Amino acid sequence: MLLQAQMGREAAERRQKQLAAAGARRSAAASLLQRAWLRVRHAVSDHSRSALILALFGFKLLEWWVRRWRSAGPCCAASGVRTL
Repeated sequence: MLLQAQMGREAAERRQKQLAAAGARRSAAASLLQRAWLRVRHAVSDHSRSALILALFGFKLLEWWVRRWRSAGPCCAASGVRTL
């Protein structure tokens, strides 16, 4: 947990340095575009990581449910529910 928090702080510091470097460009338009691109890239990175974790959680939940359903066995067969 501590290592993960440290990695999060390091990533936040790295992002701030990238944004500061993008703001130091000579042209205001280039600076604005660079900062917008970095913000979009960071947002996509964060959301894709969250989506991957959520997908893994959903898969494991589905796997648990299928195992539980298969292990129910004879009681489901008696009630007319098809098994896999």
